[in-house]
Amino acid sequence: MTLRSRRQARAAVSRQMVVTVVLVVFITVSMAYNWSLMFGGSETPPREVEIGFQCLNPRCNHEFTMLNTEYQARTVDMEFMQKNPGRSTDMVDCPKCQQQHSAVQQLRCPSCEKFFLASKSNPRVLGTNESIPPPVCPHCGTDMNKWHRENHPQD
Repeated sequence: MTLRSRRQARAAVSRQMVVTVVLVVFITVSMAYNWSLMFGGSETPPREVEIGFQCLNPRCNHEFTMLNTEYQARTVDMEFMQKNPGRSTDMVDCPKCQQQHSAVQQLRCPSCEKFFLASKSNPRVLGTNESIPPPVCPHCGTDMNKWHRENHPQD
């Protein structure tokens, strides 16, 4: 092997090493960034937002709110879910009648900021053969679908 070919071989190996080191650093930084996005890593607490719920027990119909942080902190009751596989995991216990997994999340009207139960969330409506009406706020009459089309147009 000549001196020139040895230099070229060393240069090729050193280029491969540089590329490998750059790739390893890039992958490590990417993984660290994704880890911090998925599992926190920032000292800023999550923004607290009120979520409205309504109990579907016909004798109760209690409406209540809880913070999103409280809602997220609740764990899914796996024993209850195994016994009742048809129940939704986003249903919560009603604080008034104490019935487990009886309250569903309500929509918040973007116009008047009041909570209401959308027809698509209400099993009393879903059990019928009628078509489900669009979500319209019973307090101010805002059609949610129309409001979102007008205020958040697709680009």
